[in-house]
Amino acid sequence: MHVNQSPKEKETLTKRKSLLGIRLFFIYLIFYAGFVAIGVFEYELLAIPVVGGINLALAYGIALIAFAVILGVVYNFYCTKFEDEVTREEEEGRA
Repeated sequence: MHVNQSPKEKETLTKRKSLLGIRLFFIYLIFYAGFVAIGVFEYELLAIPVVGGINLALAYGIALIAFAVILGVVYNFYCTKFEDEVTREEEEGRA
């Protein structure tokens, strides 16, 4: 596991991770806002069966939960990648 060694390194990693987290948050927010908009403006649509008798409200809710998990995995993948890049740069700098 990578440990931040310098304040500059920590600041750079923190900025990259924060920017990624904010972007993923807004992507999720768009999908969640769609669910809320349907519930507020066209709530009748939420009762329509879509898959195997499950209504749109339940299917959309489950999809939102699954999407949040996927975004969490994406966030973890890229944060690990960012840390590995810094570790690789440090190792090359020592050699």
